[in-house]
Amino acid sequence: MSIIGILQGTAIKNSVVGPVRVAGKRLVSISIYVILAFGPACSLHAQTPRTAPRSGFVFYEEHRIGIFESQRWVNSAEPEVSPSGICDCITIVYLGSRRVLTIDPGTVMSSEIDPRSGRDINGDKVPEIIVSQYTGGAHCCSSTTVYSVSEEPKMILHVDSGNCAGDFDDLDHDGKLEFVVCDDAWAYERCPFANSPMPRVVYAYSPTVGRYVPATPRYWERFQQSITRSVAQAEKDLADPNRDKDLDICTVLGPVLDLMYAGKLDEGVALLRRLYRQANGSALEQETVEKVRRSSHWTASAP
Repeated sequence: MSIIGILQGTAIKNSVVGPVRVAGKRLVSISIYVILAFGPACSLHAQTPRTAPRSGFVFYEEHRIGIFESQRWVNSAEPEVSPSGICDCITIVYLGSRRVLTIDPGTVMSSEIDPRSGRDINGDKVPEIIVSQYTGGAHCCSSTTVYSVSEEPKMILHVDSGNCAGDFDDLDHDGKLEFVVCDDAWAYERCPFANSPMPRVVYAYSPTVGRYVPATPRYWERFQQSITRSVAQAEKDLADPNRDKDLDICTVLGPVLDLMYAGKLDEGVALLRRLYRQANGSALEQETVEKVRRSSHWTASAP
């Protein structure tokens, strides 16, 4: 399913986002980040059309976002728009009179066009499109997809991140953005959600393979101090005689997993053995290491 409208030079392709589901659930909220390049031949001042995207939808509002105009059309049968932008809406993005992108989810959603439009975020010398989706609800579900746009879009990142929305940041200050998220697979892992470990994960663009790949170990020094503080806090919590001992595993797994995902697997195992000395310690160690190694978010060393 294509979810991209592309503008490069004067060539524009239109695409429509159809009904989107994640794990069988309709999306409730979606944030679309469109990052495009354009040539001087494009007119920036042509009047934006107001053509209904399909029957039953009426014009609601229009906003200028950078060089783009974003129109929101609402279902006339359900015209309510919440303060947070949740609605049964279709969003159309124009450059002048040219339609660049249509977001037609077929369900209640909010749409946002990021003002950073027009950037090469990964150093491949072509613009990217970042699509962030959210199902709504107390827990779950977020996903992020990045397309590199030249003649045709190429998917260079897709992460179903569950409870972790993630964000882009230039961690090493080289002008290229990394995607920082967490591994949601540990939610409810022997713990209530509020105490679930959520190990940090960093994706970085690899020119060799032409896509974003797990690269958390490369940024060990960036996160070393926070992991050290997490270890100290775990030691303090475990020394409290009035603690809820049923949460000991949760307390231990937090810093242990951060170490393992940062490329320090052996150090993580050693910390687990030191902090958790219950009868089921060996089983916990084996299960933890096996699950870490199976994770698509984990890598033993930086690429």
